[in-house]
Amino acid sequence: MTQEADILAVVIPVCQAALGTVPVLTPTEVKNVRPAPPADYLQVSVDQRPGGDARQDPGASISRWRLLLRGVGATERNAQDFLSKVTRALEYRQLVVGATSTTPIELETSSGVGEDDDRWSGLRTLTFTL
Repeated sequence: MTQEADILAVVIPVCQAALGTVPVLTPTEVKNVRPAPPADYLQVSVDQRPGGDARQDPGASISRWRLLLRGVGATERNAQDFLSKVTRALEYRQLVVGATSTTPIELETSSGVGEDDDRWSGLRTLTFTL
């Protein structure tokens, strides 16, 4: 597994526990759902953030990560609720990926929920190091 896959394997169950029966999908899963994605879902992806400050500890093997959460709902309220619940479940939490703990997860940005074709969606990004 890639490090991204390892992180998602830990993050997705936390998101799913926060949302109950609402599907939690990766971008690839959203694209592959046929005939179309469900009316309500949370899309989760992770990417490595560039940069870092080697001056803090040049010997450390630290990588910086960003979680991207996209709440999609049939209604504005649903999309807002999905993002709020998952943010509460993840923010300030430390997760164990492999044998390493993340730093506390922090909210980086949040965009308001707005109309998105025939649905509503909003984005949140959270960051951590591993």
